[in-house]
Amino acid sequence: MLSEFSMGIYMSEAAAKVLVVDDLEDNRNVLSRHLLRMGCDVSMASNGREALESIHGDDYEIVLLDIMMPEVDGFEVIEKLRTDQEGKQPSIIAISARHDTDAITRALNMGANDYVTKPYDFPVVWARVEKQLNQARSTRLIRDVNTRLVKRLAELRDKENIKAEDDDAAVEAILKAALKSANRNDLQGKLNHEVRTRLHHILGLSQQMKSYDIERLSPEEAAARIRDIEKSGWGLLGIVEDLTDFLTLQQGMPAPSNLDVNLRESVLHEWEMLDHRQNMKDAKINIYTDQPDQTVKGNPHYIRKAVSAVLSNAVRFADKTPSVKVRLEPATREFFKIAVEDNGPGVPAEEREDVLAPFYQAKNAKTPEYEGLGLGLAIANTIMTHHRGKIEISDAPSGKGALVTLYFPYLQPKIKTA
Repeated sequence: MLSEFSMGIYMSEAAAKVLVVDDLEDNRNVLSRHLLRMGCDVSMASNGREALESIHGDDYEIVLLDIMMPEVDGFEVIEKLRTDQEGKQPSIIAISARHDTDAITRALNMGANDYVTKPYDFPVVWARVEKQLNQARSTRLIRDVNTRLVKRLAELRDKENIKAEDDDAAVEAILKAALKSANRNDLQGKLNHEVRTRLHHILGLSQQMKSYDIERLSPEEAAARIRDIEKSGWGLLGIVEDLTDFLTLQQGMPAPSNLDVNLRESVLHEWEMLDHRQNMKDAKINIYTDQPDQTVKGNPHYIRKAVSAVLSNAVRFADKTPSVKVRLEPATREFFKIAVEDNGPGVPAEEREDVLAPFYQAKNAKTPEYEGLGLGLAIANTIMTHHRGKIEISDAPSGKGALVTLYFPYLQPKIKTA
């Protein structure tokens, strides 16, 4: 019964309908060609008047709007669209000169959703188009879920004799189906965004290097570009690894799950791997322990994965110069703990359960260069649950940052064999 509802709210990944508005033909053409290569359904308008007519006559999801145009300029287009409460409300990405901060600020204050600058940095353009597209489609999904919930409840009352006191159970069942579908859509949207962003970064840098005489680059410039390509490559590998682990863990903890794991060695190994992948030349780690035995039982790969997720979060959401403190010590007679403290913005108390769910990211965290899938702490939480341990998030003792603590039982239950 609920499968139809779940399938009905699943958002199709149709080509994004984009309108490019610019009075200069060359600018329109180069931007449109790039968006077409990315799979968008692109239309063009040469001035604000044409743009308004096109928007009223079609269902555009994104409008890339040049601000400075003759006749009807971009500001007037934004004003007309945003003051028409009953009219269509596409996401607007304002286009302006790189250093025209006054025009950008004015456009954003009037209702533009984002901006890009000329000359175009195409990986940035595509990342911002995808961000607005994902937000717009998620908003439509929520509205659709709400509409269908109301309709479904009415059907249940009329056709299946659901009493008023049973409404809560009906709502809960429907919401579970809706959230399952929403999570699937969230994964698809985030995966699409993260993979494309990194691929465009790699391709963009490669094209730049091809367009120059490589021998004219200084060794430092060449090394910097290679590091950028390598960083995006590691990012892609991390996405694949996270997604693989997330899907695997939904089926339970793979064997072997009762081997000796040294937690201090796991911390050092994962920090070294993070440094190799992210080039954390300014990041600092301090490990505090006076325990001679830091060994627990578990699955070595997944214990290191949980440690890696917590360390990675500590670095990604830290200050400009990440400083991470790790304490390894017994928590009780049954549990050993790893406490990881960072110097970032921390996690608000009301969000500490949410950040352990798939695809969620704390709202007050600074936006990193790449947002990620939001699976790191969710994977760590699942791993700790499978190991009969737990993960806790609190304020750092220093008063700044977050403290994430992993509690590992010393022993795992023996698996009975037939």
